[in-house]
Amino acid sequence: MNLEVKSSKAVSPQKAASRLQKFITKQQPLPVEEQVSKSASVFLQAPVLMQLSKLEKHLASQSQD
Repeated sequence: MNLEVKSSKAVSPQKAASRLQKFITKQQPLPVEEQVSKSASVFLQAPVLMQLSKLEKHLASQSQD
């Protein structure tokens, strides 16, 4: 019985996609390019900063020797 209830309330992929699109546009009025570049920069910054700090520590330890 539960399956029947779920299937009767199922949303079509098109409706789900349009809802998602509306939600995204409401949440983020920025152009897609800006969204992508911002998220990419956030994702890229963390590893790069980690590598830089490792490099700085490595150089510092070498200069002490």
